[in-house]
Amino acid sequence: MNLSILAVSVIFAALNNIFLHLYNEKKTTCNIFAFNALVCLIWVVILFIIGGGIGSMSVTTLLYGILYGITIALFLLFKMSALGNGPVSITSLIGCCSLIIPTLCGLIVWEESFNILQIFGLIFLFVALYLCVDPKSNVKISKKWIFLCIAFFLCAGANGTIMKAYNKTDVNSEINSMMIITSFTAFIVFALIYLSTGLYRVKRGQSFIVAENMTAIKRSAIFIILCGIVSCGYQRLNMFLTGVLSALIFFPVFNGMVIILSCLSGRILFKEKLSKKQLTGIIVGMFSIMLIGNVFEFLL
Repeated sequence: MNLSILAVSVIFAALNNIFLHLYNEKKTTCNIFAFNALVCLIWVVILFIIGGGIGSMSVTTLLYGILYGITIALFLLFKMSALGNGPVSITSLIGCCSLIIPTLCGLIVWEESFNILQIFGLIFLFVALYLCVDPKSNVKISKKWIFLCIAFFLCAGANGTIMKAYNKTDVNSEINSMMIITSFTAFIVFALIYLSTGLYRVKRGQSFIVAENMTAIKRSAIFIILCGIVSCGYQRLNMFLTGVLSALIFFPVFNGMVIILSCLSGRILFKEKLSKKQLTGIIVGMFSIMLIGNVFEFLL
């Protein structure tokens, strides 16, 4: 059952990447802060409906919700900034490798068990991610991009660690209330950034608007709804999965499968030609996931 939920979460995360790629293919887009603020607002509505409201909430849940909301907002901002200031391939690889932070926390802080095959699987997964991303050696790297990537890496790792830490508390049954607080906090962060940057534009004599024209507004509305649904889906499922699966299994498998599916969807949907390195990466990735999931041990 848990593996089925993990599969759904991976599919939702991959769909979110596809929707964002489609959305950014054209210039008819709205302000990036307004876009993310509205996506987070959709999270609030969805979580409020499926959870029947906020319900009981402890101080611990409130604090975790605020903390998680801030780190998610920072993660999205640094991710977008890093991708806009440096090579996409290497930036994506750095983001995926951030899974090592919550994975190591699972081993060191919470003393989760592991075996030698899983360790080899984790090593092979990093090799697979490197091959799938296929970084180029002649790309231009700036100090600004390096700083953004470090921040992106740390925020991504912090998200996974916070999810795991909350599930270790004695109030983890309030998970839906925690996610509502998280979503609302992220919405506030993005809304404040949009308002502050908008006021700055007004001072410079520029327009304070969400989008340039009605076409951009309509198109953005569609993708805001789509991204809001699937991103809320996989974030909520991941909060549950971090509490029932070992960090050594969940984080590598989730991140590995998402990057592999991204390579496949790029080839099938966007006609992106996969290199031999990427094809090899997909094969190695599948093998590493079998090792991490103890498939061979089960068969033996």
